[in-house]
Amino acid sequence: MSAQKFLRRFGLRWQSVAATPLWHRAGLTIHQNRSSQKSGVALRFPPQSTSRSFATCILVFFACCFTCDAAQRIVISSHGAVGDGKTLNTLAIQSAIDSCATNGGGEIVVPRGTFITGSIFLKQRVNLVIENGGVLKGSQNTNDYPWINTRIAGLEMKWPAALVNADGLSGVRIFGEGVIDGSGERWWREYWDARAKETNKVDPHFKIPRPRLVHLMNCTNVFVSGLKLKDAAFWNLQLTYCEQVEVRRLTIRAP
Repeated sequence: MSAQKFLRRFGLRWQSVAATPLWHRAGLTIHQNRSSQKSGVALRFPPQSTSRSFATCILVFFACCFTCDAAQRIVISSHGAVGDGKTLNTLAIQSAIDSCATNGGGEIVVPRGTFITGSIFLKQRVNLVIENGGVLKGSQNTNDYPWINTRIAGLEMKWPAALVNADGLSGVRIFGEGVIDGSGERWWREYWDARAKETNKVDPHFKIPRPRLVHLMNCTNVFVSGLKLKDAAFWNLQLTYCEQVEVRRLTIRAP
């Protein structure tokens, strides 16, 4: 039974935990217990009968249990991804994302290792976590980045998808202590060679299609944090038509 249905049985209204802590919806507050030498928390009830307060607390406890059970944490290796720095893992990683989305959402985890991949596409309620020692490394094969409708340099046009993509999502979370590596040197060499051959110093910007590292488009409530972004073939982090964005503690290294 879902947490929503469980609460409705007792006449309580559900609101997303991500938006407002569940105990606030139940009229409770939590504070740290500073009166004891032992660490802990205490529940503070609003003015109401003792029996109702106790019942509310029990409901909150069970609803939180249901919510925690529903939040999946899927390690990409469980879907066949291999972090050997050689195996192409695009299908395995996308399979993990799709499965997570179908089953209510959660976190897709990149563990320690170097996982080669082409473009992957996040879905609603699916967050990406790259753990310390984990590397999501872009394939150097241009065929691993499908051409999609997007926006480049102020123009709506077809262009290769980024390594990590999200479009039209709400509550996007991409974070961790790991690395997103675009393997970009291969494309930069091609770009600089083409630029050296151009007459009148014309920038061959659109002549060398290069995948971006992370592209979020039409997304709201975005959080990107903690990661190292390195060796992008093009732009590192592009936010297009996004709202309520928080980006913090990124380390960015160009080729």
